[in-house]
Amino acid sequence: MKNLFFLFLTFSLLLPFGCKKYEMRVADNSDNGIMTAEFNNRTDWEATGSAKIIDDKLFLGGIAYVETNEDFLIMKEFASFENLPIGVGKYNLEANDSSNPENKIIRFRTIWDADVSGDKYVPRANKDNWIRITEIDTLAGFVRGTFELNLEIEDADNKTIPSNPDKIKLKDGRFDILLTE
Repeated sequence: MKNLFFLFLTFSLLLPFGCKKYEMRVADNSDNGIMTAEFNNRTDWEATGSAKIIDDKLFLGGIAYVETNEDFLIMKEFASFENLPIGVGKYNLEANDSSNPENKIIRFRTIWDADVSGDKYVPRANKDNWIRITEIDTLAGFVRGTFELNLEIEDADNKTIPSNPDKIKLKDGRFDILLTE
């Protein structure tokens, strides 16, 4: 009986040290997490993050609110990474292609805050577009990693937002996001 009590006491004392508590590793501006990057040499791109597992695939997204010089309007920039494997690794990203259900998709869009119209960006040919999942824990409910995007506006001759650049680069991208149900 004494040995059983000692075993219980030892286990009780060591248990808290064996459990990892999830802590956000980057400054957080939301309850769900954050994405940050250097956007066309501007270091302050920060998006509220979200992550979800759907049909055994990982979907990540971020929404950044950007002040503009155009009539004091706020612009939203949406980034989404779709159809990713649930696991650590580096994955090359492509444009949405419904003929290939296995491709890992990047979508990037800009819209005015009060409007649904906007400009769509697609991956630039022969440029790196990738996401690296460095840590994922579905039990603790989080995903972390890095990314780089080299995108161009899909229809430069018919921009919805004239001030949008034709090409954008997000480098040194990082994300630290809670998985939601």
